Amino acid sequence: MRIYVAIGWEDDLSRAVLEVFRTLAALDRVHEHELESDPQVADAILFVDLNEHWADRSYRVHRTHELARKYRDKVFVYNAHDQPLFVFPGIYVSGSPRWVARFRTMIGGPYASLISPSECDHNPPDLLFSFLGSRTHPVRDVVLSLDHPRALVEDTTGIDFAARGRDLDEELSVAKDRYVNAIARSKFVLCPRGFGSSSIRLFETLRAGRVPVVISDDWLMPPRVEWSNCIVRVAEADILRLPELLEERENDWAELVRAGRAARDEFSQDHLWHHYATSLSQLAVIPRRRRPWWAQRRVVRGVAAASSAWARSHSGGLPSMRAAGRQHSRGDGSQAVARR
Repeated sequence: MRIYVAIGWEDDLSRAVLEVFRTLAALDRVHEHELESDPQVADAILFVDLNEHWADRSYRVHRTHELARKYRDKVFVYNAHDQPLFVFPGIYVSGSPRWVARFRTMIGGPYASLISPSECDHNPPDLLFSFLGSRTHPVRDVVLSLDHPRALVEDTTGIDFAARGRDLDEELSVAKDRYVNAIARSKFVLCPRGFGSSSIRLFETLRAGRVPVVISDDWLMPPRVEWSNCIVRVAEADILRLPELLEERENDWAELVRAGRAARDEFSQDHLWHHYATSLSQLAVIPRRRRPWWAQRRVVRGVAAASSAWARSHSGGLPSMRAAGRQHSRGDGSQAVARR
């Protein structure tokens, strides 16, 4: 498949994300799918900056973009927004299985960039489980109440990963080091949902060689991974039983870690372009409706207004962009994520 990677906004944030995807294409080791420079001959046009501008919650810039108007039947999106609005077929990091039942042209996917180390050292972890995170969903309130003699559970709500300034940078560096160290010390890392149904720490944990514990009933699993072999999934209603459940699974830890290597390979920097492109190939063969309900202006505006109201009520006012404070790394295309 030949893919033209596009952005709706011409600013530094969108251009940084565009560069991330171009870097992934350049690093690709499979060479089955190509980065195309001409949208007319491309098999798919992929918009990648939908979650960079919170002010445009209905994605008006993308819906009215020249490429979307001219090539609607081959336009897709990569959407890492925590509360996405389904306006185009594509890869939705925080999609929902319920949505897939209704919108067949939606598929789950990983984040395009992480900030954790490639793999932890080989020292045996001394903690059964850990969670260092902020209160971005009621599920996390319950997680933060857990207690166990071999657990590290810490509320980091007061730490603003989007802040800037010399003194703040030092504080954030200490907080990030503590976060990475907690993962390294843990056999299991709790990955509860936050604002979105997915969690970036799930993929950071896999990359670090530890076992994620997914706590999100509405998580849309990325395809082509045997998830049951490499993660522990716990229903939101069973959070208080987590210490007991993880003690029961402790003997399986080494096998879960070994199985997780396949997932790490699937989502590695030199395979991620292939993963995304293969997902687009799956979506491309699904017929599209000529006039889908979500394209109606009244529906788009209504859902966007409801989503914005939900975000304000759950966060006390979100930053104007989820990506505020991200820094693009020229080395591997990684970005810093403001909140975990």
